[in-house]
Amino acid sequence: MTDALAVMLAIIRRDLLVARRGFGDTLAGAGYFAVIIALLPLAIGPGPDTLRLIGPAMIWVAALIAVLPQMERLYSRDAADGSLDDLILT
Repeated sequence: MTDALAVMLAIIRRDLLVARRGFGDTLAGAGYFAVIIALLPLAIGPGPDTLRLIGPAMIWVAALIAVLPQMERLYSRDAADGSLDDLILT
């Protein structure tokens, strides 16, 4: 295993542990995703052809919007202790 791969796996493992500690935030994000998916067809219209056409894009956009509030929490500790700067410099 190369050093870069080991570092990448360590970062992913740490990020998953941080996400697990904030399970309430993860649950809120999932709820936010469900609300977006439920309300968008009401705004666009119930036509099956329209929903079939924009459905995949609607799911991706809802997932991105639901994740945005959690991103600050994910990187706030790294920015505070300077490890984010070290990661950028390497």
